[in-house]
Amino acid sequence: MVSVTEQKHELIEQVRTGAVARVHEMLGKGADANAVDDEGQPVLRIAAVEGEAEIAALLLEKRADFRWQDRQGHAALSPELIGLPTLHRIRQHYHRLGDAGWKRPNLHEEKLRAWAADLDQNGIVHLDGFMDEASLQALQAGFAQFVSRLNKKILRGEGYYRHYDEEEHWWPRDRAYVSNNAFSHSAALARLASRPELLKLVANYLGQWPNITRGIAMRYLPDREKTHDMFGWHHDMEDQRLKMMILLTDVGPDDQYMSYVLGSNRLFHPFEMFLKNPCSLEYCSNQLGEIEIFNTQGRAGDVFVFDSNGAHRGNRRPDAALRDACFVEFSGDRSDVWGGDLPEGALEGLEWPDHDPFEAFIETEKKWDKATARQMPTWVENLPHIDSWLR
Repeated sequence: MVSVTEQKHELIEQVRTGAVARVHEMLGKGADANAVDDEGQPVLRIAAVEGEAEIAALLLEKRADFRWQDRQGHAALSPELIGLPTLHRIRQHYHRLGDAGWKRPNLHEEKLRAWAADLDQNGIVHLDGFMDEASLQALQAGFAQFVSRLNKKILRGEGYYRHYDEEEHWWPRDRAYVSNNAFSHSAALARLASRPELLKLVANYLGQWPNITRGIAMRYLPDREKTHDMFGWHHDMEDQRLKMMILLTDVGPDDQYMSYVLGSNRLFHPFEMFLKNPCSLEYCSNQLGEIEIFNTQGRAGDVFVFDSNGAHRGNRRPDAALRDACFVEFSGDRSDVWGGDLPEGALEGLEWPDHDPFEAFIETEKKWDKATARQMPTWVENLPHIDSWLR
């Protein structure tokens, strides 16, 4: 019979040597995630200092106390001691562990199980037949109202792009109409994003019930080929955030579709790529071997769900048709919720499997109403604030 003291000493030793499997096994059998060594250092601090990100994530999953402080007042995961790159790796591993105390939804329907398998394997899935014609027409009507409203602003000399966080804008450089408040002009979009089968699919992938963080509407006018920003291969500087993309216009092989590197959702990107987010095909092939690219071509009403941590890009063509699309973002935590407006009665009568996906969205101050003084992506700014991204 192993004593508590012996178990503690073994856990500390396994943490120091990076024995991930053994630490996982010991925690599963009741080892104390808040054990301290003879100098009073908790195992969470030890794992972080040693650079054992996956072990630190396992300890956080078992509710290790990240608020513990040493005599100098430094918390267990103080970035001053362990550095942002290590903290970034800890967060990536933590978000991909799931929550041991969370019960995954039952995917009874055969189509839902197939969608989940595709999403896990490839990072993107086409939800064939997900939207009906009435919903599509309602989305298209709301989108037309957004474009009409923005066109009136443009005629007055207003509505031009100023910064990424604003509510809506016309971006002359990219010949694009953009709204970060897409739910405001489409109750149909809110109801589509709330469908139980979609939430089950997203929850199964994220490992917890999701929060809806933003609704986006985008129109791309035909334009020359571009390779900057979203039109070059990149990831979205988020880890395990899912996006639902709804085509409101037909998108064929000669049009402005999105391309996605299959399986790149499984990559762990270094911290530097969360400051500047290019994610080249060479980078992907170095880690994945031979790569395969999926293009989101389809008919108006087609729906795709993808992990924006994977490598993807938009494609522009001067002779293409314009492309209209709506996007909804889902995240497992609340560290980057944009907020927004919902039409009155948009969620009336809806029932969710477990968690209200719009709760954080409604409670959060709208990002475009906040001061725009951030020096780096919100995802990076929130990194030292552990409680913002823990479940």
